[in-house]
Amino acid sequence: MNIDLIMAIASTVAVFISLAAYLHSRRTSSEQNRLTVRETEYVRLMIDRERREHAKSLEADVSARLTKEGKNDWRLKIYNRGPAPAHNVKMEILHQNSFFEADWVDEKLPVATLEPQHTVSIHAFVHSGKNHSQEDVKLFWSDGSEMEKQKTVTVTL
Repeated sequence: MNIDLIMAIASTVAVFISLAAYLHSRRTSSEQNRLTVRETEYVRLMIDRERREHAKSLEADVSARLTKEGKNDWRLKIYNRGPAPAHNVKMEILHQNSFFEADWVDEKLPVATLEPQHTVSIHAFVHSGKNHSQEDVKLFWSDGSEMEKQKTVTVTL
């Protein structure tokens, strides 16, 4: 065989091998880019989730319910069911003929700090002469989110 022919065949094989390596490299690079985009999106979603969880961990959730303790002893329980302490907890009575005397509320509120899972108990005057079985109270507090919060709660007998 002629050496020129061998060299031509070897050159042609080398070109095909180089072309195959180039195509494989492009496909691998394209797949790697798609993976990088997916990983970036995943990391962004994880960071967003962590930020939301952190913000939620700074929030207090103050609420209230009316409970009966004994035969005729009613109490308004103001409680914090959030993961963070509530600060400067206050209440506004929204009804004229309320279950709660302003003096009783002023005796207990405002509370400087209401820790998670803790309650404040306020005496309630409930008797058969009241013309309503529920009333709204407005609660105010601040927490680690540094925003003043408020919530209107309907308490029921």
